[in-house]
Amino acid sequence: MTGYRGCILIKMKMRNRQIEVKMPWLTPKEVEIQVVRWLVAPGDRVEIDQDILELTVDQEKFILPSPLDGVLLEVEVEPGDYLATDQVLAIIKAD
Repeated sequence: MTGYRGCILIKMKMRNRQIEVKMPWLTPKEVEIQVVRWLVAPGDRVEIDQDILELTVDQEKFILPSPLDGVLLEVEVEPGDYLATDQVLAIIKAD
């Protein structure tokens, strides 16, 4: 897949081994960030650095990796949604 693959620290908040994966801050300028598609589904096992979400950032593809090993419990955004910094994207139960 072409485009930028993010090597960034994913913002996380842990509660009872459940991690809120949040949209990271990408740039000081205002950009449009839109969900293209999920690469995994709720209930799927994910590994650290596995590609889980495809976004467009100002018309360029951006792949968000999983920040940890676990199980994807919930997705909080759907394809077509526009995102804001710190918005919850998904919840992963950590191993």
